[in-house]
Amino acid sequence: MTKLPLPETTERIGPFSHQDGISVILCCHNSATRLRDTLEALSKQYFPENPPTELILVDNASTDSTVSTAQETWRILKASMPMRVVYESKPGLIHARQTGISVANFEILIFCDDDNLFEPDYVMLAYKHFNRRPTLAAMGGFGVPVFEIPPPAWFSVFASSYATGSQRITSESGKTLNLYGAGLAVRKSALAKLYSTGYRPMLTGRKGTALSSAEDTEMTYALVIAGYELDYDDQMRFRHLLPASRLHFKYLERLFLSSAVDGPVRNLYHAFATHRRIQALMKYWPWHFMIALLRIPKYTINPPKPGYRQLYFRWSIQYMSSLISLLPQYHGARKNISRIPALANKGTDPSYAPAKYHKTAGSNR
Repeated sequence: MTKLPLPETTERIGPFSHQDGISVILCCHNSATRLRDTLEALSKQYFPENPPTELILVDNASTDSTVSTAQETWRILKASMPMRVVYESKPGLIHARQTGISVANFEILIFCDDDNLFEPDYVMLAYKHFNRRPTLAAMGGFGVPVFEIPPPAWFSVFASSYATGSQRITSESGKTLNLYGAGLAVRKSALAKLYSTGYRPMLTGRKGTALSSAEDTEMTYALVIAGYELDYDDQMRFRHLLPASRLHFKYLERLFLSSAVDGPVRNLYHAFATHRRIQALMKYWPWHFMIALLRIPKYTINPPKPGYRQLYFRWSIQYMSSLISLLPQYHGARKNISRIPALANKGTDPSYAPAKYHKTAGSNR
């Protein structure tokens, strides 16, 4: 039975400031061979409004020349955005991002992975969205896959699993409920508000060879539950570099099954964010178990992605195993999530108080 990996309690998110500007956070683990193109794309960002900017490179326990490569490349590029390097010894993307957040000077945070190449207007477009919409907590872009080898026939079916394509699929009744982490832009004060409720993430994200990446989904769900808005802009584009090693079916199987390990936690959050009655029942473990159990024959007979019956059967079994493992923690997790809306409406900065979602003009729907 697979146990869900839960991180230590996080206490390193503050201090928070609301200083206008943009902090790009680039988390790296043994990234020396991948960094040059990523940094070159960041060096080409343009800012007509000239806000203060910074690039924070978080070295997440690298054992190669990541830092020296980054510093030398940035010097050669003569980029106008200042770069500083910080170190995080705990392996795992969530720990690296928390370190980046804790030292960021500015209100708008943009997460860039070491295989993301932002188009020149990416950061500027994100900044404009946040300036226009004070209740916007997070903004996602559009990942364009760039393949090292010709893509397999199945890639277009599973493109969203690789953080590529439009994030329209995460919307429900015109409301965006979660976003993927590649290229994610977040308002720092909204995170401050969220963490002031006592929120602590349950998922660790990618660490070592593990392919879990649901910590971004968890955080953005939590922001929605706190009353904030999410959105995406298909004009905010970045190229997502996909090496040959990620384009084999064995890798897809590992990636897809990792989503089953995280699935019960994701669906617990979804139960608090959705207006759909059946999904809302997943707040309660017995109902969650019953729905997941009934899904096994459904997915076996008629899988969501036709032609992948065996993969969905294995996914369903892994999901059930993870849900059973989560049982001892389920009541406490449900209680903590249920407290987010009430606590989020208490205290801190009224200029950033969350509001109920309302559809606004300017979204790229």
